[in-house]
Amino acid sequence: MYDSVSNAFRGWARIFATTNELSPWRILLAIGFLILNGLGGWLALAWGIHAMIELGQRHWLAGAIAHFLLTVIYLIPAYRWSGNPRWCAVLFPLSTIALFVILLDALNLCRTGKITWRGTTMRLARLSTRVNIAVASAPSRGNFRNSRELRSSNPRRIFRGMLARLQTRSRFP
Repeated sequence: MYDSVSNAFRGWARIFATTNELSPWRILLAIGFLILNGLGGWLALAWGIHAMIELGQRHWLAGAIAHFLLTVIYLIPAYRWSGNPRWCAVLFPLSTIALFVILLDALNLCRTGKITWRGTTMRLARLSTRVNIAVASAPSRGNFRNSRELRSSNPRRIFRGMLARLQTRSRFP
């Protein structure tokens, strides 16, 4: 689906930003969840190594190992249900870092509102009607008949027209 890792990251960031209607709150909650649950184990590991070397205490290190094992045990069914090999759950620190980068990029997309999809760059704005519409500039590929349509006063009509044109131009069978 994506030809490179950076395009996959950009695609997922776009998905996270637009499914939240460019609202950063759910993305910020997800980032907070990752920091609280993912970073906590690494902090316990770092402190556990320090406490073992300097103080001779092993309980912090045991807590960090237990956190890692419980996280892997929790993720194994999720990986299996999603069709991935169960052993990939051991690599969750790498996927956590990747997800953190994607969520930061999605947060930036929420801030700027500038979305690029299949070579077309649009600037999306949040409306009180909870409908995202393109504003500011017409797409570069000519998906719309004229730019006057973008400045119309009825955002719902524009949004329905955009969806209808995207569905008729779909590359999927």
